[in-house]
Amino acid sequence: MLLAPNIYQTGENQLREVANLDASRSPVIRFYWGYSAEPGDEDQYQIPLRNLAGDDYHDLKKYQKLPDAQIAARGPWYWGGGPFQNGCNQLVSLWSDQGFSKWLKQTPIPFSVQFVNTELDRLLANAPARHYYAHAARRLADLLNTIRSTYPKDTVTLVSHSQGTMIAMAATLLADKAPDALFVMNSPYAMEHKAIDRFSYPFAECISTRARQKTFATIVEKVAKQAGHLSEADYGRLVVGIDADGRSWKPTGMADNGIPERDNHGRTWIYCNAHDRVMGMSALLSIGWQGLPNDECGVTNRLLVTYQGHLFQRMMARETSCGDTPRQDTPFGRLPPAGAPFWDDGGQLGVYDAPPPEQTLYINGEKVPKPITAKEMVGFDATRVGLQKKNEKNTGEEGYGWGQYSVTRDGNRTWHDNTFRWYASLYPEQWVTDKGTMGWYPQNSKDARQNRRRETRAEKDARLRMFVSQPSDHSSLPSNPFFMRQVVAYDLPIGICESSNDKSFLEQLRRMADWQYSDPYFHTGKHPKYSRPAEVDAESAGCIGPEEMAEMKKMEAQQGHH
Repeated sequence: MLLAPNIYQTGENQLREVANLDASRSPVIRFYWGYSAEPGDEDQYQIPLRNLAGDDYHDLKKYQKLPDAQIAARGPWYWGGGPFQNGCNQLVSLWSDQGFSKWLKQTPIPFSVQFVNTELDRLLANAPARHYYAHAARRLADLLNTIRSTYPKDTVTLVSHSQGTMIAMAATLLADKAPDALFVMNSPYAMEHKAIDRFSYPFAECISTRARQKTFATIVEKVAKQAGHLSEADYGRLVVGIDADGRSWKPTGMADNGIPERDNHGRTWIYCNAHDRVMGMSALLSIGWQGLPNDECGVTNRLLVTYQGHLFQRMMARETSCGDTPRQDTPFGRLPPAGAPFWDDGGQLGVYDAPPPEQTLYINGEKVPKPITAKEMVGFDATRVGLQKKNEKNTGEEGYGWGQYSVTRDGNRTWHDNTFRWYASLYPEQWVTDKGTMGWYPQNSKDARQNRRRETRAEKDARLRMFVSQPSDHSSLPSNPFFMRQVVAYDLPIGICESSNDKSFLEQLRRMADWQYSDPYFHTGKHPKYSRPAEVDAESAGCIGPEEMAEMKKMEAQQGHH
């Protein structure tokens, strides 16, 4: 019997529910988490906040000027996943009492990173303490423990994306047993300490390269212990189709086209995207962008060698096949077509630096029955080059801009960013000079004061709406149906799922996984205080040495130039 997907009710004024509960057979559990403001703290940070009805907190406060009591009554006020700038590139910060600060740290002169931010749609404002991450990780670990204790034979897989990978990795360490497979897609986790970390984190959260790699290795080792979760005695209980011989599927069989089947239990998978502008920023250079690269001599990364058979990686990149025969020297620094710049717009010094041209990586994931071909990957790298000029006359809601939509071939509207309206209210109105006035006067002159004014909200929203965002390519893996169907589906472990017959238990799990249902923190903004587990190595990168100081001064000079 085929799996029937869950259909979720999506009304703005209702909690998430599976609409086809009797017909659905999907064992997928969606995990939801985020930041919820404690009542009275909503104005402390310049971050988007919404309620279950979809109201914008800052719109009600700033523009509609509702009394505080009325706004509070519409709460709780939250943001799913928390503010984007509060992400981190190691696990220690998940238990931190500090959040992102727009003021550069460990520098002699205070300097706001928002001042040099060239991307209008990325507001780099101060953010709350990150310990809501630790709370989410504890919830996910409890979910794993609940499944294990109730249906111990079931195969449990964590598939995570972006900052969710940090939650998944932390939960793996916190849970009594690791998941049977762990997937980290577009992860911000970085294997090396960089001088730029000094600008972003307090001293104690500038974690050494050794500690970063040790923590990741501990995660891989814990997942690897699940390699034998599906025993040969269990093969006969599986009812998941037939192999090339027409016999019941088993991991030792063969697919129709001669590709061996496999048991994927005990594996950790890194999925990276060479065009991910979030993970590929100079401040991150994470495994979600470059995976675990070979060294400058082309030697395979030590972690891949040490954990052979348990640690795997795949890459999506323009004109590069995915899911084909493993390759030791997969190009990364030089991507096709020949002569094309690594970043489609040439990059930006100190922000989007191109990797060394000779950088390669070992793609060791096995070949899948139907790989994505290099031809099918033409155009995978989205670009905005030329679109800003093209969008100058698109003043309405349709266009290429941040707050605009495009019309698909079937006539449906696709918004470029469906969170735009919650962000737009955070931006201040700028000074404008009315047409026909002498705008070249200095702002503090009498004539300028008479002819300059603050733009209206409508003018501000139009300006922001028309801004053509740099495509982040940050979600183009999980949103790519070919990647999910032809590659990820073959990397998932196949196992027993006795819980799928227990509808009430599945519903219990879905509610545990949804913070809007089961988490008091969602409603109160308060959660228990957590201690960082010993498995998360917190060794500091230490004091700033001469070489690192020289690099920091160089970066400061670059920022000053911008």
